[in-house]
Amino acid sequence: MALKRVFTLLFVLMALVTTSWAQTLYVGGKKVDLNATTTQTITGSGIEGKVTYSPSSKTLYLEGATIRGSIYGSDLGSSASTRYFIYLKGANNLITSDRGIRFDNSYVVLYGADGSDGASLTINSENSNSGFSCISTEISRCGVSS
Repeated sequence: MALKRVFTLLFVLMALVTTSWAQTLYVGGKKVDLNATTTQTITGSGIEGKVTYSPSSKTLYLEGATIRGSIYGSDLGSSASTRYFIYLKGANNLITSDRGIRFDNSYVVLYGADGSDGASLTINSENSNSGFSCISTEISRCGVSS
């Protein structure tokens, strides 16, 4: 009987640990399926323009998008070999009451198409903690303002 309790306790602890370190990505409050096998179109009441996610390249594409809410990721990978990408094409906007982009324990690359299309991201936040936070961020061929 005691052995059964020990195994039950171990099972519960493993479930808690797995759940707390689960990879997550939310765009405008909508959860993105990181394990999908094909590119997903992300839609919702707070999302305008073209927003897609490609699991094979770990890339979130924003093309002329306005998102009411934030982009939030957790435990996606904290090194250059496990980095995630946010690709910008055209003018994009985040309208939020919190941080515009927040990635906990994650390495993120924010980049524009080719630098000539005016790729940009403007973060409009009601909170003094506007902008974005990540373990490490690279920004290339685009403008970011908050």
